[in-house]
Amino acid sequence: MKSITLFSLLICLGACQQNKIETSQSSILEITEFNIKTEINETFFLEMSDRLQQEFLQNRKGFKKRYLVKKDNQTYIDIIEWDSKADADNALTNAIAEVCINYFACIDEIEKVKVNHHDILKIY
Repeated sequence: MKSITLFSLLICLGACQQNKIETSQSSILEITEFNIKTEINETFFLEMSDRLQQEFLQNRKGFKKRYLVKKDNQTYIDIIEWDSKADADNALTNAIAEVCINYFACIDEIEKVKVNHHDILKIY
Protein backbone atom coordinates (compact mmCIF):
# COMPACT_ATOMS: atom_id res chain seq x y z
CA MET A 1 0.00 0.00 0.00
CA LYS A 2 2.83 2.43 0.78
CA SER A 3 4.34 1.91 -2.67
CA ILE A 4 1.05 2.88 -4.34
CA THR A 5 0.81 6.03 -2.23
CA LEU A 6 4.42 6.96 -2.94
CA PHE A 7 3.91 6.22 -6.64
CA SER A 8 0.79 8.44 -6.73
CA LEU A 9 2.66 11.24 -4.98
CA LEU A 10 5.52 11.03 -7.47
CA ILE A 11 3.10 11.21 -10.40
CA CYS A 12 1.39 14.24 -8.86
CA LEU A 13 4.68 15.99 -8.22
CA GLY A 14 5.81 15.28 -11.77
CA ALA A 15 2.60 16.68 -13.19
CA CYS A 16 2.86 19.83 -11.08
CA GLN A 17 6.47 20.36 -12.15
CA GLN A 18 5.51 20.00 -15.80
CA ASN A 19 2.56 22.39 -15.30
CA LYS A 20 0.06 19.71 -16.31
CA ILE A 21 -2.42 20.96 -13.75
CA GLU A 22 -4.19 24.07 -14.99
CA THR A 23 -5.83 26.64 -12.79
CA SER A 24 -9.08 28.12 -13.97
CA GLN A 25 -9.40 31.76 -14.95
CA SER A 26 -12.69 32.26 -13.08
CA SER A 27 -14.65 29.89 -15.32
CA ILE A 28 -18.17 29.01 -14.24
CA LEU A 29 -20.07 25.76 -14.59
CA GLU A 30 -23.79 26.14 -15.04
CA ILE A 31 -25.49 22.91 -13.98
CA THR A 32 -29.19 22.35 -14.54
CA GLU A 33 -30.97 19.07 -13.82
CA PHE A 34 -34.46 18.55 -15.23
CA ASN A 35 -36.98 16.05 -16.54
CA ILE A 36 -38.42 16.23 -20.01
CA LYS A 37 -42.17 15.93 -20.40
CA THR A 38 -43.43 12.36 -20.80
CA GLU A 39 -45.05 13.21 -24.14
CA ILE A 40 -41.69 14.41 -25.55
CA ASN A 41 -39.55 11.70 -27.13
CA GLU A 42 -35.79 11.85 -26.82
CA THR A 43 -35.19 12.29 -30.56
CA PHE A 44 -37.28 15.45 -30.63
CA PHE A 45 -35.68 16.73 -27.42
CA LEU A 46 -32.17 16.21 -28.84
CA GLU A 47 -33.18 18.09 -32.01
CA MET A 48 -34.30 21.03 -29.85
CA SER A 49 -31.06 20.78 -27.87
CA ASP A 50 -29.00 20.83 -31.08
CA ARG A 51 -30.89 23.91 -32.29
CA LEU A 52 -30.37 25.65 -28.95
CA GLN A 53 -26.65 24.95 -29.24
CA GLN A 54 -26.29 26.06 -32.85
CA GLU A 55 -28.66 29.02 -32.90
CA PHE A 56 -28.18 30.46 -29.43
CA LEU A 57 -25.38 29.15 -27.24
CA GLN A 58 -22.34 28.62 -29.45
CA ASN A 59 -22.04 32.28 -30.38
CA ARG A 60 -22.84 33.73 -26.96
CA LYS A 61 -20.14 35.83 -25.34
CA GLY A 62 -18.23 33.73 -22.83
CA PHE A 63 -19.56 30.33 -23.96
CA LYS A 64 -16.89 27.60 -23.75
CA LYS A 65 -18.52 24.18 -23.96
CA ARG A 66 -21.62 22.22 -23.13
CA TYR A 67 -22.40 18.70 -22.03
CA LEU A 68 -25.89 17.23 -22.11
CA VAL A 69 -25.97 14.21 -19.81
CA LYS A 70 -28.71 11.61 -19.47
CA LYS A 71 -29.26 10.57 -15.86
CA ASP A 72 -32.17 8.18 -16.36
CA ASN A 73 -35.23 7.70 -18.57
CA GLN A 74 -36.58 11.26 -18.47
CA THR A 75 -33.90 13.08 -16.43
CA TYR A 76 -31.11 15.10 -18.02
CA ILE A 77 -28.36 17.38 -16.79
CA ASP A 78 -27.25 20.31 -18.91
CA ILE A 79 -23.73 21.45 -18.03
CA ILE A 80 -22.38 24.61 -19.62
CA GLU A 81 -18.97 26.15 -19.06
CA TRP A 82 -18.82 29.95 -19.23
CA ASP A 83 -15.94 32.41 -18.97
CA SER A 84 -17.69 34.21 -16.11
CA LYS A 85 -20.87 34.34 -14.06
CA ALA A 86 -21.77 37.58 -15.82
CA ASP A 87 -21.67 35.76 -19.19
CA ALA A 88 -23.85 32.95 -17.80
CA ASP A 89 -26.34 35.41 -16.31
CA ASN A 90 -26.45 37.42 -19.54
CA ALA A 91 -27.25 34.31 -21.59
CA LEU A 92 -30.00 33.28 -19.18
CA THR A 93 -31.51 36.78 -19.19
CA ASN A 94 -31.53 36.81 -23.00
CA ALA A 95 -32.88 33.28 -23.44
CA ILE A 96 -36.11 34.57 -24.96
CA ALA A 97 -35.38 33.64 -28.57
CA GLU A 98 -37.80 31.20 -30.21
CA VAL A 99 -35.19 28.43 -30.17
CA CYS A 100 -34.82 28.81 -26.39
CA ILE A 101 -38.57 28.75 -25.86
CA ASN A 102 -38.87 25.56 -27.94
CA TYR A 103 -36.15 23.88 -25.85
CA PHE A 104 -37.69 25.03 -22.56
CA ALA A 105 -41.11 23.76 -23.72
CA CYS A 106 -39.71 20.21 -23.58
CA ILE A 107 -38.90 20.53 -19.87
CA ASP A 108 -41.39 19.28 -17.30
CA GLU A 109 -42.32 21.72 -14.52
CA ILE A 110 -39.79 24.27 -15.75
CA GLU A 111 -40.87 26.72 -13.07
CA LYS A 112 -39.33 24.35 -10.47
CA VAL A 113 -36.01 23.88 -12.31
CA LYS A 114 -33.02 25.50 -10.63
CA VAL A 115 -30.02 26.76 -12.56
CA ASN A 116 -26.89 26.51 -10.41
CA HIS A 117 -23.56 28.24 -11.00
CA HIS A 118 -20.29 26.91 -9.58
CA ASP A 119 -16.75 28.30 -9.76
CA ILE A 120 -14.22 25.99 -11.37
CA LEU A 121 -11.20 25.85 -9.09
CA LYS A 122 -8.92 23.61 -11.14
CA ILE A 123 -8.97 21.58 -14.32
CA TYR A 124 -6.82 18.46 -14.26
